[in-house]
Amino acid sequence: MEISIDKLLNILVSQVESISAAVEDLRLKQNVVGTVLMDSGMVNEEKIKNAVKKQFHVMKSLNPEEKINEEEIDLFTKEIVKWFQCDILSIKEDLERIQHMLKQMAKDSPKQDKGRIQIATPGLLNDLDRLKKTKM
Repeated sequence: MEISIDKLLNILVSQVESISAAVEDLRLKQNVVGTVLMDSGMVNEEKIKNAVKKQFHVMKSLNPEEKINEEEIDLFTKEIVKWFQCDILSIKEDLERIQHMLKQMAKDSPKQDKGRIQIATPGLLNDLDRLKKTKM
């Protein structure tokens, strides 16, 4: 079965977009439920922190190389609480900081042929096969 690179890329992009939409939908639903629980008093920052610790412990149990410290737990907890409390100002500041970091990383990355995919020609592949056979 042959498929053109354009078709393959279109399939991959549509799959990524579909996954992205599903993740956004799940995030929204999670935040709605979290906000309801926090507003009702059933959830607070301490309970969220305990849950984060438990989940991180599970992750560490499954992957012993995982290094998780108290600072990461606190940061993760605060991020969840911001969303559940609908702290728009803090969320915007975080997003701006992340966008700035991404722009800086893109600027600092080596200036290579961006957006180009190099594909070996059939002739080059045949030459490589011949070289392998002669060396054996």
